[in-house]
Amino acid sequence: MAAPRLTGPTAVPFSSILLAALAFGTAGRLAWLALGLGALRTWRRGASPAVLPGAMSEMEGLAGVRARFLVSERMLLSRLALSREQVVDAEVVRLTGSRRDYLEALRAIALQSGRAAVPGLPFFHHRGHLRERVAQLCTEVSMSRSKIIALATACSSVLALTAFLGVTSFPLMSSAEAGGKPMKVTSGVQRPELLNRTTPVYPESAKASKAEGVVIVECVIDEQGKVTQAELKKTSRNQDLDQSALDAVKTWTFKPATLKGKPVAVYYMLTINFALDDKDKKK
Repeated sequence: MAAPRLTGPTAVPFSSILLAALAFGTAGRLAWLALGLGALRTWRRGASPAVLPGAMSEMEGLAGVRARFLVSERMLLSRLALSREQVVDAEVVRLTGSRRDYLEALRAIALQSGRAAVPGLPFFHHRGHLRERVAQLCTEVSMSRSKIIALATACSSVLALTAFLGVTSFPLMSSAEAGGKPMKVTSGVQRPELLNRTTPVYPESAKASKAEGVVIVECVIDEQGKVTQAELKKTSRNQDLDQSALDAVKTWTFKPATLKGKPVAVYYMLTINFALDDKDKKK
């Protein structure tokens, strides 16, 4: 008898999830619009026709259109109350000079809004008024031209002073000074001085073949006076002599080269002369 095959839950495609999210978002937006239209309809029913001046009626006749203007006391009173409170907010901030403290006071009042000081008279005419009042208080006030110029001058002076102090305290260095690519020894660079020199070994094979010659090695001497690289520039025509010169040079130490009193890495040429003494020549 075959065992039943178990299957896991079917994965929902990402496209279906995306379409569902879009559908919920669209439905929510439509519901929000429907609530807004319902509120407008309620205000329209409670509104009364506005009394227009004669000039408006003449303009309607000339344009050949009919327009109906309604005044909603609920909306009008709400906006008037908000405007009045915003004027009071601005005046209080101007007199006290403390916007933060006033915002904290509004927050404290909002937390106590459920318990009005006068029964039936709430602290805020509409729950959205507090948000608008806070937004207006947080809006930056435009500065005059003289204040802008003074602020720009002060900022420029601070930046210039900071740059001057930075350059004088931490002088700019070239890439070679900063431990980058080694530089060539020029008139502005103090040459390195040899401190410790290991005499190159004269290989027995070179002695046996009576080999002699001059080897020129280009090396890199770093900021600590150590030879970090050594490259053969002129050969003695004997491989053993050339290798002995390279091995010896790599162990030499120097007083590093300097530029403006600071150690720098440089390229430096070294010459090693291999010459047999009379005793070895007679063998």
